[in-house]
Order: sequence, then C-alpha cells, then structure tokens
Amino acid sequence: MSEVTFIRLATAVFVIIGIIHLYRGFVGLPLTLGEWRAPLYISFIESFAFFFLAYLGYRHWS
Repeated sequence: MSEVTFIRLATAVFVIIGIIHLYRGFVGLPLTLGEWRAPLYISFIESFAFFFLAYLGYRHWS
C-alpha cells in the first residue's frame, strides 16, 4: 500500500467516525461502558478531533 493510498483511507475513516459521533451527539444515543454512561458532550469533542485529523490528512494528501 502506497503512502497516498494509506492517507486517503485514513482520512475517509476519520470522516466516517466523526460523522458517527456527530450523529450520536445530535440524536442523543446512549453510550454505556460497563457501569459508566458517557455524556453527550464527549461525542462533540470526539467529532471535532476526528474531523481535525481528517483535515490534516486531506491537507497532507493534496
């Protein structure tokens, strides 16, 4: 796998995960890990982080 292909794939994965976290945040889907229930604001922070990583990947790619 070439470097460009890897960067494109990683960027696409980061975008998909960011969209999933945004969806969870806006719809209010619960996320429970063991006994702990994750607050919704964590999804917004995670979506920002994943979109930022996707942006960096896109910038490096082009």
